[in-house]
Amino acid sequence: MPDRLREEEVLAQVQADAQAARGAGLLGLPAQALIPKWRSLITEEPKRLLRPDGSIEPETFRRFRRLRIFIPDDPTFHINRPDPRNFLGGGRRGVRQTLEECLQVIQGSAAAEDLLRKYPCTPVGEPFVYRRKGFVVTYRWLKHIWCQAVLKEKLGQRLAAGDVVLDIGSSYGIFSGLVSQEYRGTHQVLADFSEQLLLAHYFLKRWLPKARVAGIREVLRQPVLTRSWIRQYDFVLLPCPRFAGLAPEAVDLVFNCASFGEMSPEWFSFYTDSAPVQNARFLFLVNRIQSRPTYDTDLTVADYPLWIPTRRRLHFAVCPIFSAPYLYPRRAFFFNEKVANNPYFEYIGERLPQPIPAAGPLEAAPLEQR
Repeated sequence: MPDRLREEEVLAQVQADAQAARGAGLLGLPAQALIPKWRSLITEEPKRLLRPDGSIEPETFRRFRRLRIFIPDDPTFHINRPDPRNFLGGGRRGVRQTLEECLQVIQGSAAAEDLLRKYPCTPVGEPFVYRRKGFVVTYRWLKHIWCQAVLKEKLGQRLAAGDVVLDIGSSYGIFSGLVSQEYRGTHQVLADFSEQLLLAHYFLKRWLPKARVAGIREVLRQPVLTRSWIRQYDFVLLPCPRFAGLAPEAVDLVFNCASFGEMSPEWFSFYTDSAPVQNARFLFLVNRIQSRPTYDTDLTVADYPLWIPTRRRLHFAVCPIFSAPYLYPRRAFFFNEKVANNPYFEYIGERLPQPIPAAGPLEAAPLEQR
């Protein structure tokens, strides 16, 4: 019963955030600025979370990862049950094979394997999980564990208590939650669509109930999100149309996983050229080497800020957890086909000690996607 009461409190906080976002015109944003995939998602997915009157669907929040709201994940079934379909169906065997290959990548890194044992996949959102050799995982969880391992190996303890980490295109916050636990005393800013941040609020408070979360309500009261204000909280949920309210010198590390490669060139440049990104000490990117043909945008690795003289490269490689494992989609009932992932790069850069001009007056920000 106490746990149920805590969940009701969290749902009430999420409902208050939904009302605040609706009152500020931050729900159901115009989709013209988005590539086709995200135009469809931002139009249709919120209908699964919110009723026409703006109230939330509590059962959808409780099961949002199982329902794969906004973003996919695997498995999508009870993979560990002795169900004949798990062994006969080509697609189901393919999911198991994909997860096994990802686990092999994780086990090839001592840092990643240690983190996965330390942080098994949380049950918040009721995801289907794969249990193997003492590990509890999903496909998406494995990817974020890998990113956390790269961060730990390449930056070590250079992130300290008081530092601010910005995840652009944060979704519901796996990476931010892991960083907050591995680097105690750091502060996380999650930038995404308001609907995604409603999920993040629920996810983070259920996963880390003692966390201090500044939801959409609190953020909307602040004309500028300064470093000192952010440091009052463990997590700050920043709707992407309010991104320009983030103070130019507020952030120490900027992280982006995949979503930069899902943007139009205009919105990609808006974020990569912004003062918080330009002024951050560290930049950590994990993105597709080439966005097409997966996404309808012409971005390639040559467009990313990896080559500028104001940053020193600390790490640059092909990302094995995204690039090496294959996908095995169903081709016929008993068969599947082997399909290679589009390769990703991983990059960590450090800003050199020289001044970078701040942005101009605050303006309405464009949409951000993941």
